[in-house]
Amino acid sequence: MKIVKLSLLALSMSSLIACQQGAKVDAKVAKDPVKKSSYAIGLAMAQDIKRNVASVAGQDKDLDTQLIYSTIIDYLSSGKAHLDSAALQTALMDWQKGMMDKKNKNNEAAAAENEKKGAQFIAEQMKANPKLQKTASGLVYEVLSEGSGAKPTGSQMVSVNYKGTLIDGTTFDESKGQPVEFPLNQVIKGWTEGLQLMSPGAKYKFIIPAALAYGSQERPPFIQPGATLVFEVELLKVK
Repeated sequence: MKIVKLSLLALSMSSLIACQQGAKVDAKVAKDPVKKSSYAIGLAMAQDIKRNVASVAGQDKDLDTQLIYSTIIDYLSSGKAHLDSAALQTALMDWQKGMMDKKNKNNEAAAAENEKKGAQFIAEQMKANPKLQKTASGLVYEVLSEGSGAKPTGSQMVSVNYKGTLIDGTTFDESKGQPVEFPLNQVIKGWTEGLQLMSPGAKYKFIIPAALAYGSQERPPFIQPGATLVFEVELLKVK
């Protein structure tokens, strides 16, 4: 979550006062290099302020942006604060906690809905495709082609090609022919379990429910809370 840093605002706000008073670049300022530079710096600071306020307001629609601007102008004009340092920090921490609680609540609701959609998708896929198998954990897989040799264990390094899609077919990640290496104990549970079913050279399709993927976590811009993920994975090497 992006939080406006007060130090940045304090540095930038003087330019906002000028903007509020309707300061303009006249012909004299435009011809004077020092005045022109000064105006440019002030304008850049004012634009930063506007972006910062818009960013925070975008996170919390309940914020009073007019009060934010008037507080900034009042403080820079008078130098007086109506909250001491302790109260200021408490207010900011309370706001951040409230925003986090709201985000978690929204994520939980979205996760429940997406998990329901994922379960329906898995049921439909298994009914339509008899080659799909399901493990005790809920991992669904199809053997597209078998390999040969020793299968990896839970902590070994593996090299793979892969493509990941959402249940609507949207591709969110893929190796694009550039093999990726990683230890099996540092990926999502569905990969850790699924790759241990494979021998080098094998290619499998995995349908991974949220409990074996990212759970209720959101992974922008594509993976929503509770998302079921589909992967095609080719195991190239076990190291």
